[in-house]
Amino acid sequence: MNEQEILRLYCILMEEVKIRIDTVNFTYQNRDKLPPVVVREICYLQFRFVCETVALACLAAHSELKDRAVNRAYEPDKIMKRLEKLNPFFYPQPIERHRATDSKGPIIIGPRDVKHLRKKELRELWIKAGGILHRGSMLKILRKEKPDNGDYSDIFDWSEKITGLLNTHWITLAGGKKGLYVSLISKETNRAAATIFDFGSGGNSAGLTTVYLRD
Repeated sequence: MNEQEILRLYCILMEEVKIRIDTVNFTYQNRDKLPPVVVREICYLQFRFVCETVALACLAAHSELKDRAVNRAYEPDKIMKRLEKLNPFFYPQPIERHRATDSKGPIIIGPRDVKHLRKKELRELWIKAGGILHRGSMLKILRKEKPDNGDYSDIFDWSEKITGLLNTHWITLAGGKKGLYVSLISKETNRAAATIFDFGSGGNSAGLTTVYLRD
């Protein structure tokens, strides 16, 4: 894939994450008075998809990785272990972007001091979601468990961390001479936008390739 194709694919995956997080945030308000256990299952199903989508987005950003096994994988831990070998900085970092008053170019400032989903937590959430979504063994059914009382503070916390991670983030690409800056809500289109900064020429300036998702 060329850079334009990579950026477009990354933005499409980020749009999917946004839809799933919006679904979580609507569901846990439970305006339809669903049973709490059903609310929890709906939300954790979305979290499971989000974890897989974030891992796939990281893989899309590193499209130079020619590995059949990892390109067939959907499990975040498998994808992330392979990416870690290629580039220890493959995982998104929350970041801020400002435009300097005395410069035409953008200034990247970060990481942002915000609660966010850390790399190890993505795997933890994916496993936790799988445990909630599977009915389990007969032993689990027979074990007396406390009924769900409708406390969704854990769901709110996970949602806040995912949003904190992805709202505006940066990925250092393999080789360290390029970086991917992503905004989930661009001013231009109100949709995801992504820019690759190329610092290969040296100095303080960078070549830019940007994609705004419009359709």
